[in-house]
Amino acid sequence: MKALTANIDATYSPAGLEIPTFFIGSDRMDFQAIVSAKGEVLEISKIQLDQGQAKYASGYASIPLIWGNVGTKQPVFPRDGKVNATFDSANLDLKKLFDDFGIEPLASGLLSVKLQAGGTLANLQARLDVDGRDLRNPKLPNLDPATFRVSADAAGTSSISSAN
Repeated sequence: MKALTANIDATYSPAGLEIPTFFIGSDRMDFQAIVSAKGEVLEISKIQLDQGQAKYASGYASIPLIWGNVGTKQPVFPRDGKVNATFDSANLDLKKLFDDFGIEPLASGLLSVKLQAGGTLANLQARLDVDGRDLRNPKLPNLDPATFRVSADAAGTSSISSAN
């Protein structure tokens, strides 16, 4: 990679943390997001990984975080706090991605990933879908390309108990 740049603007106060500009880029790709931690929520919005006009991935995450408890003995992550997360990467060209990071491609083909999560930390519900098409290993040119699809659902309920 060449022409690496980073631009991060942040403001910290006892009321919260604001990072309206979080940008890291090169001549091949860039990553950007907006981060905010205030009250009882840590929010990472406008998550985006791009290469020129090609969008590698986008997403959003909101997790419970009690900013006022940071640095104290009080819980920072409340178990009953709401979680909301999405991540989407469609038709990610693996060879191009390896090339963009300056790494010899370990594989080629297209990969799509989608994550949805919600609920609370104590009762998180999530779904992950991964779809790979025309996957090849350059060191094994005689093998036919592979295709796969994996879906996973997670649902967790945990209880808090105390011993007397």
